[in-house]
Parts: sequence; C-alpha cells; structure tokens
Amino acid sequence: MTMKYLTLIFGCLLVCLSGKAQDQERILKDRKYELGVNITRVLSNLVGNEVEEAVFPLTLKVRGSKHYWRFSVDPTLENINNLSLNARVTDITSRIGVEKRAYLGDRWRFLYGIDLYGFYRKDASTNTSPIDVLRFTVTDTGLGLAPVFGFQFLLTDRIALELETNYLFSYIRQKSTLAHEVATNLDTETSSNSFSVTKPDPKFLYIIVRF
Repeated sequence: MTMKYLTLIFGCLLVCLSGKAQDQERILKDRKYELGVNITRVLSNLVGNEVEEAVFPLTLKVRGSKHYWRFSVDPTLENINNLSLNARVTDITSRIGVEKRAYLGDRWRFLYGIDLYGFYRKDASTNTSPIDVLRFTVTDTGLGLAPVFGFQFLLTDRIALELETNYLFSYIRQKSTLAHEVATNLDTETSSNSFSVTKPDPKFLYIIVRF
C-alpha cells in the first residue's frame, strides 16, 4: 500500500515540474483563504472503522504570491479528580508550513509542501495516601518535519474536498519527575530522547471552505 502512494506522489511531482510556470500564474487567481474542517473520524466511524479523535480539527491556509501558508493547532486539556487522585493532561500539537500546487484541470489540484511541527504534552498527577503525597509529572517536548502531499477536488468554487498524507519525522525529549511530600529522599528525575518516523498512509480528509 505504501509503495502505491509513493508511486502516485512521484508521478504527480513530475507533472508539477512540467507545468510550474502555468501553476504560478493560476495560484494568483485562486481563493485567498481556505478553512478546512477535518472529517476523518466522522467518515471512518460511518464505515465502521473507528479511529481516535482527529488531529487538527481545523486548518487555515492563506495564499501568498507563489504558495499557500498552512496553519493548524490542536489543543487538548483533560482533568481527572477523585478521592485519592488528581490528574491534569495538557497536550498541544501545532504545525506551520508552505504548500505549492499543480493544477490538474479545472477541479483537481495536487498539493505538495512541508510542515514544521511543534509538540508539547504534560501529564501531572497527585496521588494522596495516608502516609505520603506523591506528585508525578511527565513532560514531552519536541519538533517534527513533515513533507506533505495531497489532492484537492473542487465541488464548487467555494467548497472542496481534500485528502492529505505526510511522512512525519519527529524528535521528542521526555522528562519525568516523582516528588514525595514526606519521603523526599526518594524523589527521582529521569530524561530520555526518541526519534520516530510515520509511514505515508492517508491521514486527513477535510471539507474546505474557500473565500
């Protein structure tokens, strides 16, 4: 499956190179702003393939002279409170990038570009027992770089469907601390680094509003 996507992407890139001058002229006639609503999870659940909450529920694109700027932020905040445990999870993923286009007729566009990702996640919990209070914190910070490819199909001049995929290279630094309110001599702190790569499967399906 992955090889099929890579072959398709390579073929579209060849088309992009052959029509580069015309594409730069046409992008100036395209809409200035595009707002995308992620419908990946909704569609997957309808066909019986449940997925987790979609990353980047909204995306904004702003046209420049030769490309589009892309912006997305996905913030998540969770709280858990009971008699012995209080926990708070803060998770923020953001991206900014540039996107170029090859115009394949009047309705189809092949999209290609690159995104810079930023990651921040903090899990903080407090566990209370009769003999001590434990505070455990895990913080992840990192950066990612993702070549992105996709197709956009115009349903009307104002509405489009867009399918995106990327190859995300990410670096994450994790720091963990365990603090005791009473037995402070047992406090610990550790850190680690990790690098990961995701495979290019279809990931994001958007309804695009153009204005």
